[in-house]
Amino acid sequence: MVSFSLGGVNYVALMIIAMAIATCIPRIIPLFAMRNIKITGYWENFFKLVPYGILGVLTFPKIFGSTSSPVSAIIGGGVAFVLSLFKIKMVYIIIISVVVVFIVELFLPSVIGTSS
Repeated sequence: MVSFSLGGVNYVALMIIAMAIATCIPRIIPLFAMRNIKITGYWENFFKLVPYGILGVLTFPKIFGSTSSPVSAIIGGGVAFVLSLFKIKMVYIIIISVVVVFIVELFLPSVIGTSS
């Protein structure tokens, strides 16, 4: 790492401190500003579900590029979706989906008649 210092001031350290402050301020202000504000049940549920929606939006496109075949990706994603409807724990959904994709990848060339 390149360190720039001029007159005993380490600019890399100052930059890290400034970025830490800039990151903490937007997180701390709502903590104090929203302390006495009551929100309705609708908005409380909405804010609880936002992380799951964002996670889904970020991970869904990666499903199709994570395997060697889009067919196995669709099958694995479908299995994960169906298992999630049954409210199964996330760890089990991931393990089962990975195993299903692995099995589909093993037998896929023989099913569609191609060789790999």
